[in-house]
Amino acid sequence: MKGLSKHPIVIDLMGGDFGPRVVISAVELALKDGLGPFTLVGTEDALSQLPDSLTTQVDTLVASEVIGMGESPSRAARAKKRSSMHVGIRAVKEGDAAAFVTSGNSGAALAVGVLTLKRLKGCDRPAIASVLPTADGEIVLLDLGANAEVRPAQFAQFAVLGAAYAQLTLALERPRVGLLSNGTELSKGTDVLRNAHRLLSVTDLNYIGFVEGDALPMGRCDVVVTDGFVGNVALKLTEGVIEGLGVRLKAHLKKSWRGRVVGKLLRPVLRQFAGEVDWRRFGGAPLLGLNGTIVVSHGRSDQYALCAALKRARQMVNEGLTQKLTEALESTPYAGTVTSTAELSLLHST
Repeated sequence: MKGLSKHPIVIDLMGGDFGPRVVISAVELALKDGLGPFTLVGTEDALSQLPDSLTTQVDTLVASEVIGMGESPSRAARAKKRSSMHVGIRAVKEGDAAAFVTSGNSGAALAVGVLTLKRLKGCDRPAIASVLPTADGEIVLLDLGANAEVRPAQFAQFAVLGAAYAQLTLALERPRVGLLSNGTELSKGTDVLRNAHRLLSVTDLNYIGFVEGDALPMGRCDVVVTDGFVGNVALKLTEGVIEGLGVRLKAHLKKSWRGRVVGKLLRPVLRQFAGEVDWRRFGGAPLLGLNGTIVVSHGRSDQYALCAALKRARQMVNEGLTQKLTEALESTPYAGTVTSTAELSLLHST
């Protein structure tokens, strides 16, 4: 996997809410940071918007179709084989690119990724992971929307994938893994969560058991595992609370002359704090469990968020994350693909 470090990262010109201009700005920033090389994939019209100064620094791939943000992921993945996502992800499969980055339809990126790159051995369903700020550091949360309904063994797989990702991203040797529930007692949660807890308890992960929602902002563990429905809600709630508190704080500081004076005195500290919790700093979210690197970013990403996503992708490639995920799935008992019968047999024996 290390050999891919000099290969280009393909970035989707057709994704996001703001069109190609933001993607172009992000690539220009990333080139200044030495994160290249890059290949831009898009329609001929989108590629025509590249400034002359950039055309000499990047390669391009032409796509004749675009997958919209509101399209059905599975339908678009099968019907639009000449989309920018298909063209870009095929380049990863064929070894012509190290990774694919998009701020487009994340469900479609996952669907095209599964069809094109296939899943890693031992992974039933890939998961979307992200890094979030905590009271004193950062935490990995997954799944963020790829899987609304999850079986116990798949929760265990997510835990393995998340722990391996945390080792790379958070530089932790044995990250603490928690399973998100409505209480820490073993009687809490659903039947599926309690069965997942039993499976995780017999792995060699640093599993600490059930954790509640406050584990996210307080950093009570390093990896929080949940299903895609709850994870997506938790992600958006966390981002919204951070932004909402910032807006409210600014309003309070502007209410009086005392507040304005205090605000001016605290400006350097507030600016540093805002930078630490800014969602754009954490870039994109990788699709863990695919046989290749795909990173998805918010549709509302600006050039700074997209540049962070490109940085995240380059780090994953340089560190050989796909190989590490493969090894983690192979070496962790009870986390591989299992049948319902095998699951039940194990659960009843523990």
